[in-house]
Order: sequence, then C-alpha cells, then structure tokens
Amino acid sequence: PQGSTTTPLDITGQLPYTGETGPSTNMAQQSFYQLSLTVGKTYRFILSNRSHEDIELMVHDENPTAYPYPASCTAGRNWGNQDYTCIIEPVTSGVVNLRVRATSTLYGAGFTINVEEIAYQAEGSIAAPVALGSFPVPDDLYGEITDNDPLTYYGQSGANSSYYSADISG
Repeated sequence: PQGSTTTPLDITGQLPYTGETGPSTNMAQQSFYQLSLTVGKTYRFILSNRSHEDIELMVHDENPTAYPYPASCTAGRNWGNQDYTCIIEPVTSGVVNLRVRATSTLYGAGFTINVEEIAYQAEGSIAAPVALGSFPVPDDLYGEITDNDPLTYYGQSGANSSYYSADISG
C-alpha cells in the first residue's frame, strides 16, 4: 500500500498515476492519495488497469484526517474488467483525497488512477440524437445476449437537455 491517513501520497501533476495497494485487512493496508483540484469545478475520477477486479476507489472531498468516512463517492467493485468512475460536483475543498483498497484479504493489487474535468454541455437534439450503438451487445460468435453486456456511455447534459438513441435487440 501507498500513503497513509495522516500522510496521503500527493499525486498532483502525476496523472495518470499507476499505484498498488495491499490486501485490506485494516486501514493500514489501504492506499491513500491526495490531489489539489480547483474548487467549484466538477471532476470524474477513474480507476482502471486493475490487476484484480475486487478493487474499490473512494473519493473524499475533505481533509484527510476525516478518514475513513464519509466518502463523497465510491466506485464499486466486482464489476468485471470495466473501469470504475466516481464524480464529484462540484469540488468544495482545494484538496481531494482518494482511498483505494483491495476488498479481499488474499492479495494485493495494481491499478491506474486518472481524473478528468467535466464541463457539462448538451449533446444531440430532437432531430439528430447522438447514436450510442446497439444494446445489449452479444458476447460471443453465436450472438448470445446476456445481462453482462452493458452499453456504457459517459454523456453530459447542459441546461438545454441531451438526446440519444440506441438500437435494442434481444
């Protein structure tokens, strides 16, 4: 694990950041990070490139001494190989604290953290909605559709609404 509750590792300016965490049998075996971000802006926190699926990201828009709770948002676990995302809108303190843990006591794990600023603006219109593709997506050569094939699109909407279309099959 990297960083601690009292001295989280400052990864400002190092994004995307590749880190690692130990098996989380207690707080000392989790990894704690710190980022300086702009107050009032909205950010998406992304956990990807996980070496194991059972990893959890918690984002705290607060002082690091307030660990372990409450988290402003949590990106779940046990979701296969897709990326985890967590959005804070808006950031209320100049320092955001991240906590990453492997949710099993059997292993440590590697991962990548990235952050992107979100400036919401409307997408698509009634006459020309944004096409998202087909849903659900067949998961093999025989075209079998299962409930494990989500259509994920990270859209955004401004004050004037957003419009989307998707082909549904199954």
